[in-house]
Amino acid sequence: MRDSHRRRRIASGRRATGAWCSGERRRVIAVDRSGPTGRPRPASGRRVLGPAGPAAPALPARRRRHARRRRPHHRRPRALSVVAVDWRIEALTVARGDDAATLFRTIFPQPWERPWSPAEFTALLATPGCFGHVLVDGGDDRPCGLILVRVAADEAEILTIGVAPELRRRGGAARLLERALVECTARGVRALYLDVADDNEPARRFYARRGFSEVGARPSYYARGAAPAVAARVMRRDLWRDA
Repeated sequence: MRDSHRRRRIASGRRATGAWCSGERRRVIAVDRSGPTGRPRPASGRRVLGPAGPAAPALPARRRRHARRRRPHHRRPRALSVVAVDWRIEALTVARGDDAATLFRTIFPQPWERPWSPAEFTALLATPGCFGHVLVDGGDDRPCGLILVRVAADEAEILTIGVAPELRRRGGAARLLERALVECTARGVRALYLDVADDNEPARRFYARRGFSEVGARPSYYARGAAPAVAARVMRRDLWRDA
């Protein structure tokens, strides 16, 4: 009854009140004015509720075109030509102290780096618990990298590690580090430490990818010539987890 009464009020042009009924098709117009065809048309004035007009014809669905995303125009960097190197690792003995000192100056040519003398290498290699390895290029039997480790009880420290500048980023340092890890594990080492310069971001990422984490810092540890000294990051890897 209420719904039929509402329809009669709307058809007569009277003002509709109350909530909209479910299922009704209505539109709001300004004034209930009828045009020549008898259909209401909007005009300025008070707003009333009039009958719904005919439904608009269904338009065909427009096919949506996927917008092509423009990629930023950046020049691709040239791929680095990596040449496979036949590495060979040999033990660094006391008798090779002179060769180790020469190789150290080749690996670290910076003028602010104080090169280790042959006597220092010989004394370190003669110390109980100290060992080292030499990376040899199998193509010309030329030493091109070294690592020196000192073991004390169940801890060890990498004193130095490096590869000749022209042969870096070819896996040589990773081979040296892997050999040192095997040696430390065989000696019962539970934690391996090393120092790396704060401004040597590639080396820090290299050690982080191989399980080392930063545990401390040494302020003003590495000299940089006339520039201020750089702090050292102390990194550690727990070997007892690998056992």
